[in-house]
Amino acid sequence: MLTDVREIALPVKTSSDQYWITWYDALRDSLSKKAAQTQFKLFWEQRGKGTDANTNGLREAMEDRGVIIEPDGIVGSIVDSASSIIDGVTDGIGSFLNVGKGIVYGGLGLTVLCIGVLLYSVAKRGVSASYMGAGVKV
Repeated sequence: MLTDVREIALPVKTSSDQYWITWYDALRDSLSKKAAQTQFKLFWEQRGKGTDANTNGLREAMEDRGVIIEPDGIVGSIVDSASSIIDGVTDGIGSFLNVGKGIVYGGLGLTVLCIGVLLYSVAKRGVSASYMGAGVKV
């Protein structure tokens, strides 16, 4: 969807991360990629540090668009690192659970198959009195 950048107000220090992304996308619709990136970086640097807009989500979205934004200060770096570690751990757990689910389903399938073979074998041979324990004295 093409958006005329003139229809969108310039972002300010209090603008949300989503607003900055929307504004960049409008720039990109109106300008070349290089010009949009340059314009975005110029306004981003003018906004100053310590705003709520500098989120991990914004940095990832803008990196996908070719614009690298550094976190504000040490806290932003720590939050980014923690977020990356948590993402890695949850991806690993998800992969493990998918494998575990496959093993459980495979085991259940094998159990059903074994019971089916046993029932087929008993049905084919018939059940004799000695097989059922008729020879056991009570």
